[in-house]
Amino acid sequence: MTLVAESACLIELRSALARMLGWSASAAEAVDLALRAIRFAAQRRTPLVLCGADLVPLAEELHRLTLTAARPFVLCNPRRKTTGSTWNRTRCAATGTAALAAAVGGTVCLMTQHLPSGLRSLMQAIRRPECQTQLVVCAERADEAEVFNVAPIVVPPLTARKDELDRLIEEYARDAAGPLELGQHWLSLPERTWIKANMHTLASIQRATTRLAAIRQAGSMTRGATRLGISHVAMLKWLRTHKFPTELADA
Repeated sequence: MTLVAESACLIELRSALARMLGWSASAAEAVDLALRAIRFAAQRRTPLVLCGADLVPLAEELHRLTLTAARPFVLCNPRRKTTGSTWNRTRCAATGTAALAAAVGGTVCLMTQHLPSGLRSLMQAIRRPECQTQLVVCAERADEAEVFNVAPIVVPPLTARKDELDRLIEEYARDAAGPLELGQHWLSLPERTWIKANMHTLASIQRATTRLAAIRQAGSMTRGATRLGISHVAMLKWLRTHKFPTELADA
């Protein structure tokens, strides 16, 4: 028998991976393999590859749990011309060189559907012993990850986790309420029903609960948007796009 002492950080990371991959007994092996992949990526200076949908927020969460939020997380996105921020205030860079320079000591995140030019140079730079920056790749399909020559962490779709959906919503709602002094069960039944019907990825559930919590705590949609650092127009557009019930929204 081997006893392994787990730190608080490792316990939190394992918990986050279980939420991403599943809590069932059959998912336990996937969680263990994901922990191994994260360790190997750090030790062997290889990319950490995630496979699924809407993965950048999950990659950012893993960055926070492994390197802390104090380290830079930079999304390499050729569609953006300059370093800036996305809907969740993630820093972006248009080229691999710019991303690597902005993410020293932190994480460069790539999306296989928008790979930058100079990918080979970026990969070579990441592998150098003196480089203290890790690389996370978000792939929509497993075959897109083959070029990186590592086994991906496959995040299952929510359609395969219908029996865990209530728990997922509850956990993300609890996280969103944490810093806002909301009650434990602040999310109403109509709001939960709306999330189930309109949010189809883990990141979208997280986004929905975060925005609804801000609106609830601030007392209005406008003040909630301000609290999150987004415009009133952007918040209203997001609510309408996702068919949020008008009787629940403060327009």
